[in-house]
Amino acid sequence: MKACLILTFSVLFFGGCFSQKDTTQLYKKRSAFLYTAYTGVAVGGYFGLNQLWYADHPKSSFHFFNDADQWRGMDKIGHAFSSYYLSELFYHRLRWAGKTERSAAVQSFVGSTAMMLTIEILDGFSQKWGASISDFGFNLLGSSLNSLQYFVFKKQIATLKFSFSKSGLAPLRPDALGDTYAQQLFKDYNGQTYWVNLPISLVFKKVWKPLNLSLGYSANGMLGGKSNPTINEMGELLPNFQRSSSYILSLDVNLKDIKTNKKWLKKTLALLNVVKIPLPAISITSKGNFKAHGLYF
Repeated sequence: MKACLILTFSVLFFGGCFSQKDTTQLYKKRSAFLYTAYTGVAVGGYFGLNQLWYADHPKSSFHFFNDADQWRGMDKIGHAFSSYYLSELFYHRLRWAGKTERSAAVQSFVGSTAMMLTIEILDGFSQKWGASISDFGFNLLGSSLNSLQYFVFKKQIATLKFSFSKSGLAPLRPDALGDTYAQQLFKDYNGQTYWVNLPISLVFKKVWKPLNLSLGYSANGMLGGKSNPTINEMGELLPNFQRSSSYILSLDVNLKDIKTNKKWLKKTLALLNVVKIPLPAISITSKGNFKAHGLYF
């Protein structure tokens, strides 16, 4: 969740600041503005996150915490997803400032990795948590997936997407999984699905270019990070759920590949492209159960 908050803060700040394309040549001024803005976001994000997330928890000396086996990996994939889109955001802002494809790819990797490192530093000084090597590894994975594709191909071939449906488990542990819908969107890993999209036209050239094959991962039955508690925060006895993962196969549409001459529509499609379109899917759980879905989101 903390990784998503950093991403949301950056999108809100940077997303409306610049037009995607401009024919002016004021790149030096743009670069100066961009680096100043990035510094402001980094500093503001550090202190803002510290107040929002850590202020009510006791501090400690810097230490590590191994949480690699929690939430069946959903938290880790969330870190990769956030890092991927931070790199995406920084890349386009750097291109706006006149950087070459390769320079923007390298700098976006450094920028997103540094910003996500903020979370690990704050975690490391918090008594409740601790710096996570696995979190940092998935941060690098997400940033690398984005930046390497721009560095090598000058475009994104594999893209990441997200979908969410209320799991029904959050009311059992609202403190851990969220009370409101907005909280559950970030905190209830049972309702989240992360997707990797690949264009079908890579193999079948005559297929509509925006049509993608979508591979998803989700998990369910989780009332706690590593295991399920038997009693919630209110002292109520909790049901016994089986924790499992699901692997999903579906189709999707890469909205950024839809051709349009309207700039406002291009920007809108780019923003919406973070979310997977609800379409039929088939899934198999880690328990070996197959299921067909008329619409999966």
